[in-house]
Amino acid sequence: MHCGHINPLPGGYKPGKTVSCRLCARMFSVEAAAAHVPPPPPEPPPPPPGMTPHTPDTESIDAPKNSANLIYTPQLAPKKKLSKAFKFTLGLTIGIVVIACGVGLAVMVPSMIRMRDAARRNACAANLKRIGSAVDLYAYSNFGAFPESFGRLMVAQQLPSDALVCPGGTETPAAGATPQEQVAQLPKGRHSSYFYVGKGLNKRMGPGAGVNAVIAYEPLGHHGDGIHVLFADGHLAYVTMPQAKQLIADLQAGKNPPSVPGY
Repeated sequence: MHCGHINPLPGGYKPGKTVSCRLCARMFSVEAAAAHVPPPPPEPPPPPPGMTPHTPDTESIDAPKNSANLIYTPQLAPKKKLSKAFKFTLGLTIGIVVIACGVGLAVMVPSMIRMRDAARRNACAANLKRIGSAVDLYAYSNFGAFPESFGRLMVAQQLPSDALVCPGGTETPAAGATPQEQVAQLPKGRHSSYFYVGKGLNKRMGPGAGVNAVIAYEPLGHHGDGIHVLFADGHLAYVTMPQAKQLIADLQAGKNPPSVPGY
């Protein structure tokens, strides 16, 4: 009970009695208990095959719980260095992939741009066809006379404001809950992508009765190589350069039908 203690044992034990050691559980007489020295701690077991002993790491999951001096873990294999052939193959593969991606982008990007421009051109043509249909209905109800402006056409035929905006331009549809409110916004900003030149024309007589008079056209720059032009008989044409510049110059000079033939 006082194994290795050199001081006299506490009272209550008579000579000749026996006591047990708490460490080794051996029985001793009271006289011998004071001189008993506990056995030394056992030697650590030999390391298992393929493992090396080392001091425990307190932050490792392998850290012992009972303050052991040594722990055993499998011996780690030495790190392998990449060979020159492997490095060359890896670099060559990455280079081929990068070049293939670059070639793919070089082929796809122009194609995507052409598809986008074609979609914008088709949407622009659809807008002018809507305008042409509204003009025909207006002329039918007004003895062949064309409307004086886009605003008059929007109110009379309930033409939406987005029909006046080309996707290839920078204009925006006029805001408003009614056609009258939208018409009031037309002069206050860039809300029309097209120029209307049908004022004063009549579908039943004069220049408006032919196929060469122009009702509406778009400015240069929306589609790069030409413009859409809406004619009095309702047909739509895409006029390319340099005829488009000549057509616009004639219309701005008051010459309608213009001198550009073949449309």
